[in-house]
Amino acid sequence: MLEREGDDWGEPRNLGLPVSSDAPEFFPSLTRDGTLYFTRREESGVERIFRSRLKDGKYQEPEKLPPQVNSGQTCYNAFVAPDESFIIIPTYGRKDSLGHTDYYISFRAPDDTWSEAMNMGPKINSTSNNEYSASLSPDGRFLFFMSSRTPPREQWPAKLSSAWLRRLAAEPGIDNTSIYWVDARIIDSLRPGKATPKQ
Repeated sequence: MLEREGDDWGEPRNLGLPVSSDAPEFFPSLTRDGTLYFTRREESGVERIFRSRLKDGKYQEPEKLPPQVNSGQTCYNAFVAPDESFIIIPTYGRKDSLGHTDYYISFRAPDDTWSEAMNMGPKINSTSNNEYSASLSPDGRFLFFMSSRTPPREQWPAKLSSAWLRRLAAEPGIDNTSIYWVDARIIDSLRPGKATPKQ
């Protein structure tokens, strides 16, 4: 972490134990109260989402989030809402996935329990294997996410050409990872009790 010093930034320093361990840790996401969510690779090689509370300026022993959040074969690069009301988790290896890795969302209740992670549906997910990170705009109005999307077959020309393939390779889609955005109201539509998005 770095601390702001006037108009500049101080020197980077390792967070140290208990957050930084011998295991690989990456992709931090913070709540307004400083709670740190991050990915940790366990000894088995599986990646899971952990949380560490900030107390008296020090991070506490990280806790692995429950199976409602850590579903599938592996989870990583989670984004937690600033108010900690929900978390978006790129998850690999679930039967309801549209692709290899999809974005799932879990909602947190006031008693700190989490809803079952739900596939965010085809407006967000695709058959792409490159859906790895999401975030909200500071005002909470827009959801940004990473994806690579192949155009539907009906949009392909009747006869493929090298020119069309070169153009496609230079634009978003195929295996070119790009940033997409949608109205963040899609998140509210997924809350428990709301209609489930069509898959």
